[in-house]
Amino acid sequence: MYLRCDFSRFKSDPQRAYETLKKYQEFRKNDKALFARMRPNAMKHLFDSKVITKLPGNDVEGRPVILMNFKFWDVKLYSAEDLVLLTMMFLEELIRTQVSSVTVILDWEGYGLANFRQYTYRNIMRTLALAKGSFPISFKGIHQINENRVFWLVSKVVFAFFSAKLKKRMQVHGTNRESLAAYIPFSSLPADYGGWISHDTRCSR
Repeated sequence: MYLRCDFSRFKSDPQRAYETLKKYQEFRKNDKALFARMRPNAMKHLFDSKVITKLPGNDVEGRPVILMNFKFWDVKLYSAEDLVLLTMMFLEELIRTQVSSVTVILDWEGYGLANFRQYTYRNIMRTLALAKGSFPISFKGIHQINENRVFWLVSKVVFAFFSAKLKKRMQVHGTNRESLAAYIPFSSLPADYGGWISHDTRCSR
């Protein structure tokens, strides 16, 4: 299943597909404890949260959209490791449906120092591994909205290590919904973001 996904993504570049799959297997091998937790029944409390959502609609290129809504991240209930794990479970679900690329919205409203302190060195490395090709799916757009002061701290500590290609795919919209809609149409956005759909921002799979 992953192999078909990667050939779809890289088309005439099977060597790159192989290298991506190899990175993914190494990622799993080097973090066995984390992947051992990847059981939907064990993560029900996270799936029932509002932290991560797959939007019903797609972006302007037809790609699925994942929303990470930080105002629902209660550090007393969920750790940064939980969020990394939940992100991986969503991505693996997309891969099973032969999706090879995805767009992400990061809503920074409510993100504070308590959230930032959750990111230990290991969790930062996990995030970077996901973003830098250790997962057989491509992030074609990363859209930041409702940024606050702590966002700029994250951008210096974590985003600074992103590849030049990935940095070019990052957009900062603030509260400008028209800017966001140029990439993700209002027909795909929830009403909370100026969109036309009724979406409770709960996790959908």
